[in-house]
Amino acid sequence: MKKILVLNFFPAKNPPTTGGELRYFHFYNELSKYYDVTLISSSHPHPSVRVVEHSTSLREYLVPNDKNIQGRINKELQGKVGIEYSALVATLASNHPNKYHEVFLNLYEQSDIIIHESPFTLGYDIFFGFDEKPRIYNSYNHEAELAKQMWDGIEAEKYIEYFFEVEKEMVLMADLVFTVSDEDRKSFVKSYGINEDKIKLAPNGIIPEELKNNLRENHNQGPTAFFIGSKHPPNYKAVNFIINNLAENCRDINFVIAGDCCNQFKGVSKRNVKLLGRIENTKKKELLANADIAINPMFTGGGTNLKTVEFLSAGLPLISTSKGVRGLRITPDEHYIEADKNNFAAILNKAINDRERLKRISLNGKKHIDQNFSWKEIVLKFKEEIDKISKSKKRENILVLNDFKVSAALSGGEVRLKQLYSELSKNYNIIMLCFTTSKVIEKKRITDYFIEIGIPKTDEHVQENMKVKKLFHISVSDIVNSYMCIKNNLLMKISQLLYRKSDFIITAHPYMFPLIQDMEGKPLIYESLNVETKLKEEMLKGHPRYNFLAGQVRNIENTALKKSKLVITVSDEDKNQFIKLFQKNPQKFVTIKNGIKLKEYNYYEEDFSSIKGLFKGAPVIIFIGSNHFPNVKALQFIEQDLALKLKNYYFLIIGSVCNSVSKAPPQNVLLFNTLNETFKDALFRVADVAINPIITGSGSNVKLAEYFGRKIPVVSTPFGARGYEITNGTHAIICSLNEFANKIPPLIKSSNLKLNLVNNAFDYVEQELTWNSLAKQYQNALKSVTK
Repeated sequence: MKKILVLNFFPAKNPPTTGGELRYFHFYNELSKYYDVTLISSSHPHPSVRVVEHSTSLREYLVPNDKNIQGRINKELQGKVGIEYSALVATLASNHPNKYHEVFLNLYEQSDIIIHESPFTLGYDIFFGFDEKPRIYNSYNHEAELAKQMWDGIEAEKYIEYFFEVEKEMVLMADLVFTVSDEDRKSFVKSYGINEDKIKLAPNGIIPEELKNNLRENHNQGPTAFFIGSKHPPNYKAVNFIINNLAENCRDINFVIAGDCCNQFKGVSKRNVKLLGRIENTKKKELLANADIAINPMFTGGGTNLKTVEFLSAGLPLISTSKGVRGLRITPDEHYIEADKNNFAAILNKAINDRERLKRISLNGKKHIDQNFSWKEIVLKFKEEIDKISKSKKRENILVLNDFKVSAALSGGEVRLKQLYSELSKNYNIIMLCFTTSKVIEKKRITDYFIEIGIPKTDEHVQENMKVKKLFHISVSDIVNSYMCIKNNLLMKISQLLYRKSDFIITAHPYMFPLIQDMEGKPLIYESLNVETKLKEEMLKGHPRYNFLAGQVRNIENTALKKSKLVITVSDEDKNQFIKLFQKNPQKFVTIKNGIKLKEYNYYEEDFSSIKGLFKGAPVIIFIGSNHFPNVKALQFIEQDLALKLKNYYFLIIGSVCNSVSKAPPQNVLLFNTLNETFKDALFRVADVAINPIITGSGSNVKLAEYFGRKIPVVSTPFGARGYEITNGTHAIICSLNEFANKIPPLIKSSNLKLNLVNNAFDYVEQELTWNSLAKQYQNALKSVTK
């Protein structure tokens, strides 16, 4: 018996009361005759996770809402969205680590199929779009469209767009989508461009045996019209219409209203209106049995109304707007009486006295619903569709463990990892598991087959980092990550599950290696961006916790090297240092250089003279770097030496290295910090020379390949040029720091030298350093591991 795991943001009550509860319970109660079904539902009142056994093949995990998270989000949204936004609160809460994640991860591995009842639970399904488990979206509304109708607050537009993006991912990435009506199906196709063949119908239904024909032959004076609804804005509008329009214009009719839709009208008192509030199932059946007519004045909303199905199956004649009967394929004056806002009262007054007409319509309506909308028939068709799903594994999976995000890469190792794995994702499914500085789980699809999942650091982790940060001027957050990552239960659980589902495990840097160091059975690759042991030992001299921190790096890097079947280095220099430092086998090392994504720049069509003019004819020198110790030292050289010697030159500094500056730099040093590609490109276009005054560190400089790819002449130290097969005077000017001030002016003056350098350097990167060609080298290295 296949196992189905269902995610929802409200519970399945038995007996159910609201329309949503009716669908949720009866649908899966019927489905559990064919599958073993487990529901995960949010449940506000209970302090701990409870398991309810509805039957031997249907159980429900009731997960308490995190009051701190939900309460804070609810408070932040108050007055900004609209009347009812509980679904939005649930969606935003799903991005915060909570109990629901724990329950999902514990049940995930044993499930065969995962069903989402709404897009609001997408945040809990960490592996959506990565694994081979079929995903089904069993929708009951077009939620983004419904939000448009419901919300009118000052920030409504922002959250409607958010709903649109969440639902779009759910609809497009699911293997199968069900809607409750053909109208919703067409709406999904129009909004999201989904193939209509992927969308099937699973309308709202009833159990005919529970609702007997209730049309009374003898009526008392004062006929009764019945309406029931949940706390849903379209229902609030309907109740308001009943109280302020129908009750006023149909004085001989008693209006009975039940459900949480009464909540906003508790103070209302009218002779012919009775507000019952939420009622039990037995009371609802009694009201259905004793009412003379059902009314459904719905003017907004999505999906189909379960109340309508119940009214008709109970044998009640129905007066409804067309919106109230959407998706049921019923005909006015045959199965129901149609009315609109303007004529509803008049039609109701006329119809209530025409007993023969009401009897005929009620019998036709009941017959149509009972034959076409029983849960048994609906679920049987649902089963037939999901049994057709075939999702075989077509690609190998790679898990990359890294301690920082790369989706918004600007420089250095971030760029390397993003570009290299983007290229590799053309042939593999890649998921990068990393830390995020945010408090929410961040899932970013970098390419169709490359997903980044950022997990928030625990409070304990954040506090430890702050404590260590105060001890020294150089950040060691990466080292802190290495011993705090194993104390993050959510991160540990996700990494364990992904390890078992992956064909290759890559640890980029050694700092997340502790997550999987005790696991066995999968090929492990250590992607080294630097010789971290050597780098940290140089950087941290004088740190009060030097022995512990340097020892931690040496230990985890040595273990990663030892357990890895393959070690990727960015330069032969790094490879040789590893072999010398740790006495490792040279056979397991492969050098894959840093590269460049070549772009087409048309230097003739675009005019940057206005930007160049801002520098009043002075030469412009550019340096780019992250807030990394070797870059910090390079910037200090520019500020304290080079800029003072070349006072008539402007130095443009781009990147987070600018954050290291503690006092005002010389006037000819301009700090731009991190820039988007458009602004960065503009500054590169006006630069006369790019410099790389690096004298310490490890790995190789990605910036050098970027300079070459942008056709800017380069002056670099020999150390800054490590890892690249380039020569002085051919590809770049390579000299010591002391020579920079003397080499730059003649280079700028010599057009021929500049032209030769940029052409030779560009040819070199085009032939050797494109990410595409480097990824092919990487793929060949991975294949060698499995031979």
